[in-house]
Amino acid sequence: AKNSKIADFLTSSFKNKNIKKKYLALVKGRPNKDSGIIDIPLRKKMLNKNEKVYPDIENGKSAITHFKLIKNFSNFSLIELKPITGRTHQLRVHCKEIGNPIINDIKYGIIEFESLGCKIKNTRRFYVVNPTATGYEFEWKRIEDDKLPMGANSSYA
Repeated sequence: AKNSKIADFLTSSFKNKNIKKKYLALVKGRPNKDSGIIDIPLRKKMLNKNEKVYPDIENGKSAITHFKLIKNFSNFSLIELKPITGRTHQLRVHCKEIGNPIINDIKYGIIEFESLGCKIKNTRRFYVVNPTATGYEFEWKRIEDDKLPMGANSSYA
């Protein structure tokens, strides 16, 4: 945040669950269902100075994610993920646990996108904040090369 007022607002909004998070993920394969709830408790562990998160039914903290299939391709799918809880690496671990790891997620399952028969174009994204009646909606949008602002360095867009 650029100032303490905005930082306080965002902190309070996350704490009071006024911000609803929604993510899109490109995953290997196709989920077994078109939509559902992933309810797998998670636990953090340190491995050689690196934090990793594992499913742990007995000692893990509650972790719940809603998912919905957006589009199925031959070897991969685009899914929408809505975390209900906010655990570290929750979406990454949940996708891996249902058998659909996120493409090119090195920490939770190395998957090379090219091995699925596709090439990734250099993606340009920007963050959009939309005021709504109940708060703010945040989303990533793709920018085509010809829509970049004049003089923008596309390497960092």
